[in-house]
Amino acid sequence: MERPEYKTVDLEIAFDMIKKMMEVRLLQKGKGIYMSSHEIKGVICEEWDEYKEAVKTNNTGDQYDELVDIGVAVVFGIASMLSNKMDWL
Repeated sequence: MERPEYKTVDLEIAFDMIKKMMEVRLLQKGKGIYMSSHEIKGVICEEWDEYKEAVKTNNTGDQYDELVDIGVAVVFGIASMLSNKMDWL
């Protein structure tokens, strides 16, 4: 059985959700980068644990929220690495 393909609109919505939450996080926490790869891993793992809990409880709304948070953490992690200002990788 072949998997259905993503609709372009669904991908656009997903990217918009991540972008909007990035803006919220920047307002909440400022533009300070993650200072190490260990910090990046910690943030992503924390969000992953929260996603796993949402799956366990079958809470679809929380699953969306946590996937968005994982996406935000990944993008900020990449931006932190690109800054070349991290203390250590």
